Amino acid sequence: MTFALTPFNSTQYMGMLGFVSAAALCLLASLRVRTVTRQLWRGIAGVLLLSAAEVLLGWRHRLHLFVNAVLEVFDLYRFRVAIQLLVIAIMVGLAVRAFKRAPPREHLGTPTATAASATAGLLALFAIETTSLHILDALLYAHAGPVVLIGWLWLLLASVIGVAALWATAQAH
Repeated sequence: MTFALTPFNSTQYMGMLGFVSAAALCLLASLRVRTVTRQLWRGIAGVLLLSAAEVLLGWRHRLHLFVNAVLEVFDLYRFRVAIQLLVIAIMVGLAVRAFKRAPPREHLGTPTATAASATAGLLALFAIETTSLHILDALLYAHAGPVVLIGWLWLLLASVIGVAALWATAQAH
């Protein structure tokens, strides 16, 4: 697995802009909010910065190619769709479990809970894209202007997180 930069396109620029901007706002919020949620804001900023790095380096695509190669070596490629569906089901199960175990909204505050939910959505989006189920890829990579749909989803989720960070910062004063 190499770590070279992938060729950049408008979708990646959009993701990078959204992730880095929202991460900066989360770090600002972590300086202003009450101690209870400070670490969560820093954690969300970390996820956003890792997302920006992922868009820059394209690890999800390389992981997909690696898994396909392993499946071919072990003559399991014909079961690829079943394995992809299993991985998606596991991810959905983990997301449901995380939501059930999350502190109640009243303990976190609405802005923090909103940002945490949008971050979970972002992680789920990356997981779904990494499994590369063709029917979902066709949707995520459909063009919506000069950017494919996944870029708009990245920007939407990053924007929700950024606005929530500003909201938390405003509430802290």
